[in-house]
Amino acid sequence: MTPVPILTERDQTAVRKEFERISGKVKLVAFSQELTAADLCRQNEQLVREVAALSEQITVEVLNLAIDRERAEAYGIDQVPAIVVEGARDYGLRFYGVPLGYEFSNLIDSIIVASTGVPALSEDTLASLRALHLTALPPGRAPGAAHVGGVGPRALHRHRGDRVPRAVARVSGDGRAEGRDQRPGTVRGRRPGARLPRRGPPGGGDLLTAGRRSRGDASPLLFAYGTFMRGYVLHRLLTGGSTFLGVGRVRGRLLDLSRWPALIDGAGTTRGELYRLDDPALLAVLDREEVGYNFERRRTVVTLTSGRRERAWVYRYRGPQHRAVVIPDGDYRRARPSRSPAPPGRKQWR
Repeated sequence: MTPVPILTERDQTAVRKEFERISGKVKLVAFSQELTAADLCRQNEQLVREVAALSEQITVEVLNLAIDRERAEAYGIDQVPAIVVEGARDYGLRFYGVPLGYEFSNLIDSIIVASTGVPALSEDTLASLRALHLTALPPGRAPGAAHVGGVGPRALHRHRGDRVPRAVARVSGDGRAEGRDQRPGTVRGRRPGARLPRRGPPGGGDLLTAGRRSRGDASPLLFAYGTFMRGYVLHRLLTGGSTFLGVGRVRGRLLDLSRWPALIDGAGTTRGELYRLDDPALLAVLDREEVGYNFERRRTVVTLTSGRRERAWVYRYRGPQHRAVVIPDGDYRRARPSRSPAPPGRKQWR
């Protein structure tokens, strides 16, 4: 069965326009392994092939992390899915996980840069960087931080997407997967081996433009109405990387999907918590938890308990609703109290 395309016609048009700047051959090397992260690896391979089909200058090679171990070691790859972007030589450009959301634009920019082989930094800046030892920290203290050390001639060309934490699998010496993302059972209501749904661009539009718009959102606000709220399981993603601003409501109907809630368009309002994301890159971390599971990130108006209004991002549900139960008052905390009490937040914003 032919898979549903990841890139829409609008996405393809935007990327083709960018690829007019390609000035040389580029090879995308995708690393996969069916036994560890099959769904993500298949989606990653599909994305790479769809991108490569938009320019005659781009070729694709798919390698297996376990079988092609020597090639993996040469590239420094130890996780899947992964992408190596090579131009006339290997500039150290690496992506881990499926580069969608704001990182899709990073991938496209990396392909263009690799085709030229010319760094975008001055010689003085490059000379200063050679003396530095850099460590890349994850946004919001998300798990999966990676170390980028020894900034030398190769490492100078590394892209900001190099070793960005995401849903990836590290393969141990005996070939088994390690890490929080490799769970043997059902994950968020999806049976093992089920195909991941297509991800839409955050905020609408094409993936390229939406990704760049997310990167440029200096201090985004997020409205959390479910498991991102204080005391719930996914609040750990916000800890350390966000500021609690207060409690408020948004327009829309709230559904209970058993393991998490879902906000849909409709009559009524939904209660939740407003946060300022101190690091805008945290949006990409949250997208990985929501956008791939029939949720899309959209702008909305939040009315705080004081009456003040703010525009914020919120994840709205667009999946099946046949087993959903309506939460009449739109208050998930009241319908399903958290197992641990909500930790005290900072003084509410007025």
